[in-house]
Amino acid sequence: MVPYLQVDIHLLHASVPLTSSITLITQLQSHNFLGDALPYVNLGQGLTATSIAAGAAHTCAVLDNGALKCWGGNTYGQLGLGDTKSRGGSAADMGDALPSVDLGTGQQATAVTAGFWLTCVVTASSNLKCFGRGGSLGIGDAFDRGGSADDMGDNLPFVSLDGSTSAMLDGSIRLCRHHHHHHHHGPYYHHRLSQLLEQ
Repeated sequence: MVPYLQVDIHLLHASVPLTSSITLITQLQSHNFLGDALPYVNLGQGLTATSIAAGAAHTCAVLDNGALKCWGGNTYGQLGLGDTKSRGGSAADMGDALPSVDLGTGQQATAVTAGFWLTCVVTASSNLKCFGRGGSLGIGDAFDRGGSADDMGDNLPFVSLDGSTSAMLDGSIRLCRHHHHHHHHGPYYHHRLSQLLEQ
C-alpha cells in the first residue's frame, strides 16, 4: 500500500498527495480506474506535493520547493496562470510544461485551499492571496483575478484580515470575509481556510 499524507475531497473529485511520489487524483465518475491502474499526476521533474486542495473542477498543489501549481477548469482564472485556459486534459499540459503560479516577488506557498471557482494560498510570510471568481476573494471588489497576466504576481494584493495584511492576528485567526455566493463554498471551505491559516 502506498502511504499518503492528506486527502482533499470536493463534490466532483478527490486528491491525495503521496509520501513517495507526487499527487494521485481520481475523478468521481462511473468509469473510475483505481489502484495501480490510476496514474500519478506529473508536476515536474523531481517535484513532490506537500499539500493539495480540490475545487469544483480544479486542483492545486503546494510543492516541496515552495511553488504552487494548479490544473483543471479555469473559467474564472482559478488556476492563477494569467489566462482562462484549462490545463490537464493533455499530458502536454503537465510536468515541467505546467507553469507555477506567480504569487509575487519572493513569495512562496505554504498551504492552499480551494472553493468552487477560487483558490486561496498562504505564503511563507503568513499572508493570504486569493484568485479566481470575483466577489469571494476578500479583495474588496467583484472582479475576477487570475485570468489575465496583469492580475497575478505583485499585482495581486494580499487579503486584508481585520485591517491587517498578516494571516496571523494576536496568535489566532479571524476570518471575517462574507461570501455572497456562500452556497458555492459552504462551511467546509471556511473551516478549512481557518485551519490552513493556523498552521
